[in-house]
Formats: sequence, structure tokens, C-alpha cells
Amino acid sequence: MAVSDSSVLVGVGVLTIGTYTASGGAGGTMTDVGHIRSLAVANSRENFDVETDRAFGIIKRVPIKMSQQITAILDEARLENFRTAFAQPSANLSGTAPNLTLLIGTPAEQYHQATIVGVGVGSTAVRTWTFWKCAAMLNGEVPFQKAAVQNIPLSLEVLYDSTLSTADKFGKIVDV
Repeated sequence: MAVSDSSVLVGVGVLTIGTYTASGGAGGTMTDVGHIRSLAVANSRENFDVETDRAFGIIKRVPIKMSQQITAILDEARLENFRTAFAQPSANLSGTAPNLTLLIGTPAEQYHQATIVGVGVGSTAVRTWTFWKCAAMLNGEVPFQKAAVQNIPLSLEVLYDSTLSTADKFGKIVDV
């Protein structure tokens, strides 16, 4: 395989969140969460190791669970971002900017679609990560102090989407 420095990707990602639609459909209006301090995607797997009395080690490793998680620190402390992080229904955010009110009550079961758009391979390419079904939660503390940004530590757990008939049950990555 040839070595190419164009495959070394450096650059920011833009996170957008929209309403989850079954079967990998368009998520309606995707909203840019704004400035972010960090953005990362983690993937983990659990395996079942098969051992027998006739072998001195593992003879098979069968994948039994996979999970993906998007973590971001949102620097724009907009109430819509807080509503997502606190898992509050849309009806709990009312008013017209800048006069908004977010009611924080019992979290509601809700799912989001998320995309990350960033630099792709090649000089003009764009890489788009799409995650079909995500559950959001506040993943830490919101700081209130001098010389600190009041940011929102957001975590999106990517769930397995059984409504899809294709192989992209968690999501997909596309270079254009």
C-alpha cells in the first residue's frame, strides 16, 4: 500500500442534531449545535471467547455487543442545546429568542439523528458521519465561574437501529 500524506486528516468537525426517523430516513431539520470545544466518536465491542479442553487458548472470538458514543463539549449554551442534553420534550422550551424558558422536568424518551461533517481524504473531500438513532444526556457538570465558558458536556449514545434493512444499523461514513 502506498503511503500518502493526503490520508492524514486534520481539521474540525461540525456536529448537527435532528429528529430521529426510522429506517434511516432524513432526520428532518438538522440543527448545528454551534461552537464546540471537543468532539469525538468512540467505539467499543464485547466478545465471547470460546475455549475448549482440547486447546490451550481461545479458539474463537465471537462479537456479542458493540456500542458507539459521540462526546462533545458544546460552547454555545443555547437553551435548545440544554433541552437536548436534559432529554426534555420540545414543549418544555417556549418563548421567542432572546426571551426563552426551558422547563426541566421528567426526562422524556427521545431519539436523535446526528451528523458530523469534517475533512475527508483528498484536497477537496468532505467526510460525513451519520448516526441514525442516538440517545442524548448531559455528561458532566456545567461550569459557572470567572474565566470559564459555560459549556454543555453532551454525550450521544448511538443505539442499534433495527428498523434498517441494510448493514448500517448504527450509522455510516461517506467520503465525497
